[in-house]
Amino acid sequence: MIFFVSNGYLGTYLISSLLLYIKNLPILNFGYEYFVYTALESALAIVLFKERVK
Repeated sequence: MIFFVSNGYLGTYLISSLLLYIKNLPILNFGYEYFVYTALESALAIVLFKERVK
């Protein structure tokens, strides 16, 4: 579960960085906020879907 959530955030960041690079705009930093949101969303996914995913 944590793997899927992490890949979602990483994929979104990479696509955003690619589009900003193509437009010659400054690329956003991969800060601690991403780690906090990933941890919170992973915990929420585990709580909500622990019975469905085994």
